[in-house]
Amino acid sequence: MKAANGDLRKVAQQMGLEVKTTQDFSRDGAADGIGPASLLQAAFQQPVGSVFGPVALDTQRFVCRIESKIPADMSKLDEASRSALQNEIKAQKGRERMDLFMDSVRNALMHEGKLKINQRAMDRVVESYRG
Repeated sequence: MKAANGDLRKVAQQMGLEVKTTQDFSRDGAADGIGPASLLQAAFQQPVGSVFGPVALDTQRFVCRIESKIPADMSKLDEASRSALQNEIKAQKGRERMDLFMDSVRNALMHEGKLKINQRAMDRVVESYRG
């Protein structure tokens, strides 16, 4: 990528791969053919023209280039939208904190020997979702 100055088309052509373009998407949206924007957080943190990846999704790998960014239109942010955004952020932070708490409780119980995980059963469950 560096040798090609970030030209995805040139690199893809050399490797016999395909270049696809997705529609514009927001942090709570999805990119066509890839999936939820949560997989592409680097796209919201890096400047236009940046290349990042590979992004893994099942058996596929994506190398991404940021083509454009659309700045937020603050004139459309009314009180109802603002309140909804605040509630969404609070709920997201609450879920993250609960996940961290549950992980720490699970780790503490495993360390004390009060919780044991049957790895073969976990592997079977994971495999059932893949198949």
